[in-house]
Amino acid sequence: MRLFQRRWRKTDCRFVADYDSNTGKPHREYVWHGCPRPPPKEKPADAAVLARAEFAVSDVVAANSTAKDSDAMPPPNHERRLTFRFLTLPFRHQIAVAQSLNVLTDEDRALSDEALFRELFKRAAARELLGKLWDETEKRHADPATFNPFETSK
Repeated sequence: MRLFQRRWRKTDCRFVADYDSNTGKPHREYVWHGCPRPPPKEKPADAAVLARAEFAVSDVVAANSTAKDSDAMPPPNHERRLTFRFLTLPFRHQIAVAQSLNVLTDEDRALSDEALFRELFKRAAARELLGKLWDETEKRHADPATFNPFETSK
């Protein structure tokens, strides 16, 4: 453990480093027996090997990439976006959306928030209301999505 001791200097009205008289360093080293020690640092040679491996991987990725960067990106996860956007709404808006979809029951009052929202999503999916859930959720945000991935063809 390192202790960076300070001393008050009256002439400057401030604290200054109290250097160790034996080592000349601005801190003193102490070993406390029974105190867990941090793991040893990685050897520089190991870090160099890891860096070379990272460059090799990036070279392979760059060589295999196509002209379109969007081809390499994973497809969007619309379910995750819907869940995130719904859960970031204020609670009163979440309940208003659920009521507009008619997916609330009297028994839901006994559920925790997490269980309630899980049940609401299950009911909306079972009743094929995810498109409406998307629309109702998005219109309550300042930056609504331009399209609805759950919209069913009419």
